[in-house]
Amino acid sequence: MLGCGSDSETDKPPPEVAPDLSWGEHVSFDTVRFVRPPGETYGSGDGSSWENAYAGLPSGLERGTRYYLASGDYGSNPFRLETPEDGERYIGLFKATANDHGDDVGWNTDLGEGPATMGPVAIITGYYLLDGQVGQRTSGYGFELRTDDCQNDQAKIVNFPWDSAGHHVILRHLDLGLCGSLPDEQPSHDVIYGNVVVTHVRVEHCYLHDANRGHFLTRGWRNILIDGCYFARSGRFQENSSLNFGGGTGDVTVRNSTFEDTQSTFVSLRGADNVRVYNNVFFSVLGEWEIYSSIEITGDGGADHVVVYGNTFVGLHGLNTGIRLGDGTDVQVRNNLWAGCRTNQIMLTGDHDYNAFYDNLRVDHDPPIPLDAERIEEDHAVFLDSDPFVDGAANDLHLASPIPAGESLEAPYDTDLDGNPRGTDGNWDRGAYEFAE
Repeated sequence: MLGCGSDSETDKPPPEVAPDLSWGEHVSFDTVRFVRPPGETYGSGDGSSWENAYAGLPSGLERGTRYYLASGDYGSNPFRLETPEDGERYIGLFKATANDHGDDVGWNTDLGEGPATMGPVAIITGYYLLDGQVGQRTSGYGFELRTDDCQNDQAKIVNFPWDSAGHHVILRHLDLGLCGSLPDEQPSHDVIYGNVVVTHVRVEHCYLHDANRGHFLTRGWRNILIDGCYFARSGRFQENSSLNFGGGTGDVTVRNSTFEDTQSTFVSLRGADNVRVYNNVFFSVLGEWEIYSSIEITGDGGADHVVVYGNTFVGLHGLNTGIRLGDGTDVQVRNNLWAGCRTNQIMLTGDHDYNAFYDNLRVDHDPPIPLDAERIEEDHAVFLDSDPFVDGAANDLHLASPIPAGESLEAPYDTDLDGNPRGTDGNWDRGAYEFAE
């Protein structure tokens, strides 16, 4: 279908069962150990202090232990996290920083300057926390994970392989970039991957980028939280997309994150259920990268119980910059903002209303025609006649002024991408950001 479509199913309630997102918020450890890069010996080498640090991560990590890693190169060899479980005791890998390095004995500021870099990680057992502690958007991360196997079309950075029984895994402040960039000839594949059942995964404030297939591919996973991450450049190979959730994946929350450029789909839901996508920004800086759809719901089983609330879609090019619904039930699309898209259509399917639009053109006509009220059917849609952003050209997509109010929603949808409460000025703004003076 070209142009804009509407397959509205009214009177559908939101998903009744909210996933438990409280797990993993407060993890404690009994023991502290200290790690410096391999290649030399540090004192006794027993990990008891910075003077006596391990030279590289020991092969046998201990449960209930917080490992502080100094800056430096830890090699490119894959590392398997396979320590047998001991109740709910975690193993924690933390980047040492000036503000948090565990002990001052033997500490010097050089140990905290710059990242700790290492190779891919395979997660086999459960209860792990990897925290780079610093970094935001596209720079400054404490941990950088890479592979030097750049011509391997099965490359992964965080892998849950066939023998994995992984669960309760927390990834924070990590730069995950395969080979670091994405040249045309590079076949490297997925950043986070698991074709086995995995439960309880938190990916928070990470930078996932430059993958020929996907940033995140799952089959059968349950209880996933993606919060405050930055995704850039994905989707030039089969099963393309930034996020590809299928095969029974469910209880998924994607919020407060930024998605920059894909050549297929930003979020693909293939047989997923109970999915929440809210307070995210989707935009393009590579005009030659055209997308198939912003969010796609298709494949075996479709997707059930999906909300797409309060997102901003800007400057996208391609076949469909909207929400493409194949099979699925209880799909709700509310309070989103589309601006500056050059597309064949902004398809809006499911139960959709209260969305906003500015300067979107249908480009399969010569000359292009506006995608306006004549082509987008919603009872409470608004069509803006002026640029709503503080500085859209510089990708500052905060609102320059309030826009006509959207639908008021209950928690957790009552704050914006920055954590500001919605509607405190009496106007519930549409898009990822609430207007603030």
